[in-house]
Amino acid sequence: MKKIFSVAFLLGAATVANAAITVSLAGTTPVGSEFKYDYELSLTSDDSIRSPNDFFVVTDFAGYVNGSALFPTGWSFSYDLSGPLPSCCGTPGVDAPTVGNLVFKYNTGGPALNAPPNAANTIISGFSARSIFGLTAEAGFAVDNTKNRNNSNQGSGGFVDVPVGVPEPATMGLMGGALLGLGLLARRRK
Repeated sequence: MKKIFSVAFLLGAATVANAAITVSLAGTTPVGSEFKYDYELSLTSDDSIRSPNDFFVVTDFAGYVNGSALFPTGWSFSYDLSGPLPSCCGTPGVDAPTVGNLVFKYNTGGPALNAPPNAANTIISGFSARSIFGLTAEAGFAVDNTKNRNNSNQGSGGFVDVPVGVPEPATMGLMGGALLGLGLLARRRK
């Protein structure tokens, strides 16, 4: 059974519909016994990534394979339990404290990545990480980037597929107990 959960970010007025930048899962590829998750950014008109304060986070990425992250030139990566989340929009919401997050930060010195005025979308690809898990579920993403028109950082959030692990032992124990109880009840009725 597929375990489904979601992590919602309460980012004030910013929603997926009006988010400055969105993150999407571009594909999942098996690599031996692991799975490679490819992500891409979509900038809308008048958005920019230009400073080391600009970043995006994919939350609750289970089973990260150490050293497997890839990212474009001008970016850096870390795998953190908390990671930065946009500070512009109040409380960022729920993030599982025991599951790490993919944190991609734009570095100083790289060229600014600007979406042209009136552009539908500008896609930035080349972000990936591998996991030992292939089962996916919805988790959150958070982005903090610069708006060209006023040069101020703007946060956005939404949902993206991430790998999830096997159920916890306590969950398996509850399921086992329930099945045992149902079996005993069925036997008693006979």
